[in-house]
Amino acid sequence: MTAESKRNEAMIPDIPDEKFRVIGIDENAGETLARKRIGYWQDAWRRFKENKIALVAAIILIVLIFFILFGPAISGYEFEEIDSNAINQGPSAAHWFGTDNLG
Repeated sequence: MTAESKRNEAMIPDIPDEKFRVIGIDENAGETLARKRIGYWQDAWRRFKENKIALVAAIILIVLIFFILFGPAISGYEFEEIDSNAINQGPSAAHWFGTDNLG
């Protein structure tokens, strides 16, 4: 033992275990928890619903995924299809996002 640990030990009094008592909820006294227990995923879902920015981001992500999956079927054009008459045009009813230099 070092001199410092001996000094610390001398400063701490030897308190018997009988002087300590366990503090907690006494079920016989009618004490109850303020809120019912919930699981990890329930808590995560509750906190997610309260976060407005996360909700907006999730909605945007769902819309993007929808257009990625179903966009080619909705647009009426194939991915590889080239429209040589519509080169470098802006967005229109025929081409929602415009066209590039290949049409």
